[in-house]
Amino acid sequence: SGGTEPYTWAVIDGELPPGLTLGADTGELTGTPTLAGFYEFTIEATDSLAAADEVECSIQIKRCLLVNL
Repeated sequence: SGGTEPYTWAVIDGELPPGLTLGADTGELTGTPTLAGFYEFTIEATDSLAAADEVECSIQIKRCLLVNL
């Protein structure tokens, strides 16, 4: 919260799971992960006055088995 719009968002350390992207204008993660695993990354938000803050994130993607009957 706070800061002066507009904001930009970027992954500054680590990697998002393959298939996911971070919206540079929204900070929203979108997409469909394509590889199971545990991923750690840091996201930085920067406002229009160059004030920035970051957060460390992690996400676990589990493989799902689909069965057609």
